[in-house]
Amino acid sequence: MQFFTLDLWRQLQRHNTPEGLEALREWERRSAEYRSRLQLMRARVTDDVFSVLEQGLLHDTVMNSITTTSTGPRAEITVKTMSRDAKEFVLTFTDVVEFDAEYHKRPDSLSHGPLFEWGYEELSPAEENDLSLAVLFSSGGTMRIRFRSILIG
Repeated sequence: MQFFTLDLWRQLQRHNTPEGLEALREWERRSAEYRSRLQLMRARVTDDVFSVLEQGLLHDTVMNSITTTSTGPRAEITVKTMSRDAKEFVLTFTDVVEFDAEYHKRPDSLSHGPLFEWGYEELSPAEENDLSLAVLFSSGGTMRIRFRSILIG
């Protein structure tokens, strides 16, 4: 994660302290920088995907399933998340060439809830016209998927 790091997210939890206020300023600066980069990738994703990412609608959802299908040299990954108000998001990544996850719960986690509570995501360009989506979970775990296209339903 380049913009939304676990360390900075932890510092944000120190409300009404000099460190917390400094972290808030840094978070706002990084958020603006990320939104600018996201705008540059708008043409590479569907309007639905862009809207969900731009509005941060995946924040605080819980990833309740991940399914992989492999046909040939690239795979398809489907991620389902559920919001607190029971809205389901289904993200389908096609032509996946790389998938990394760190899924253990850390003792210094920001959450005592579900292991895969979605914190923040970063969409970025990757090699060979691919895209990459990195996710930071409140447990401190991360996931990164490098893919060619993404749909959301």
